[in-house]
Amino acid sequence: MEIKNCNDEEEVFYRKRVVEEAKNLLGTPFRHMGVTRHGLDCKGFGYLTYRRAGLDLPQGDGKIYEPNWFFFADTERYLNSLLRVFYFIDSPKIADIAVFKCHCNLITHGGILIDDNKFIHARSGRNVELGELSHKYWKKVFHGFMRYKGFK
Repeated sequence: MEIKNCNDEEEVFYRKRVVEEAKNLLGTPFRHMGVTRHGLDCKGFGYLTYRRAGLDLPQGDGKIYEPNWFFFADTERYLNSLLRVFYFIDSPKIADIAVFKCHCNLITHGGILIDDNKFIHARSGRNVELGELSHKYWKKVFHGFMRYKGFK
C-alpha cells in the first residue's frame, strides 16, 4: 500500500470523489466485516469509499473479529487501523473522517464528512445512512476528526 501525496488540485479532486462515492453507497446494507456494495460495516465503508475514489487504503488487520469485539478489546483496534493512513486534525474538510467512542470508551465507529455537519456511515443494524454531528447521540460520543495522510 502506498499513500498518494496529493498536490492542492489533486486533493480537491479526490475529496470530491470521496464524497461522491460515499453518496453512491447510501442505502447499502450493513454487514459485519463487509467490504463490498453487497454489505458494509463502518470500516469497510471507509475502505471501499476511498478505494473507489482512487486512493489506496489497507483493508484492515486481516483478522476476523466478532460483531461485539469492543466488549472484549484491550486495544483500540479500529483506531489502530485508521492510524495507518489517517491522522487527527482540528479543522475538518469534506472527505475527512469523524470518529466516535460508541462502546467501552473505545473508538468503534467512523463516518465520512460531506459538509460541516453531515456525515455518511454504515451503522449496525441499518443501511449506509446520513448522520448529523449536531444530533444529541453523535454529539455525546464524538471523539474527533481524522484526515488521509496524503492530504494537507
